[in-house]
Amino acid sequence: MIAAALGVALLAPLPHEAVQVVQGRAFVSCPWLQQHRGDLSCLGTPSTLALGDAYSPTVVWLIDRASGEASSHPTSTDTVKRPVTPPRTTPTNVFLAARDLQALLGVKVVWQAGQLFLGPTPGAERAAANTTQADRAAAELRRQRVLPADLFPDGEGERLTLFPLGQAEERCDWMEREVRCSAWREDRWQETWAARVGRTSWDVWPTPAGGVLDAVLGPATTVRGEEPRWPEGVEYEGISGSGFGHAVRRGRVAPGGQWTPTYEKRGTLDDAFAPSVPPSTLAP
Repeated sequence: MIAAALGVALLAPLPHEAVQVVQGRAFVSCPWLQQHRGDLSCLGTPSTLALGDAYSPTVVWLIDRASGEASSHPTSTDTVKRPVTPPRTTPTNVFLAARDLQALLGVKVVWQAGQLFLGPTPGAERAAANTTQADRAAAELRRQRVLPADLFPDGEGERLTLFPLGQAEERCDWMEREVRCSAWREDRWQETWAARVGRTSWDVWPTPAGGVLDAVLGPATTVRGEEPRWPEGVEYEGISGSGFGHAVRRGRVAPGGQWTPTYEKRGTLDDAFAPSVPPSTLAP
């Protein structure tokens, strides 16, 4: 109701512990944003904060915690500077002025009835607008079809999962130099192809090849089964890290090998990094 009335796309109100109000001005917890907003990145050092739109890797502001000056480097040679409110620091937290989220990133900010509402970042809005109904349906199916946790029982690092574009009946999981592909049959995942490849997901990919999986994986040696053919291209999601430090990256690869990254974020383990959370869930 409030979103319709104000004409902006607002997410749920922030909890009280994530907000400080000082002399009538609202401040937002940087760690809370990092942990609970998949479209926002807010990382701190003793002297600076790095604030960014996770859907637009080039939109990153470094905020001096003492002076409040924000600087950005849209290109390797250009620097943009803007004055902002100096962040407020407590022994256990650091808070940004909510209005600076709007000034620096274009996030809609509304204060109503004692609650603070923040909209999605422009990058997340663009991603949601470009997500088709087929993408959402495939994401919903994937949420219901999670692979067993012991798929790669001894592996640490990144697991990169590949899906045929806009579908959820097949998938390939790539970790280190091993790839396992499965298809959803008889209400469970059944393996269709296993192979050894000459590179890992951390190496340079994709590279031009005759098929999209060949472009992503490079030369592969079949261990069992038959390599799937996905002529429409693939979407991928990589989950990496161990302990409490994790990262996620998503994107697409066209049949010719053209690569389009759509999302990347690093931080502590929370719902923002769950592989079942598609970008479309960031918009109401």
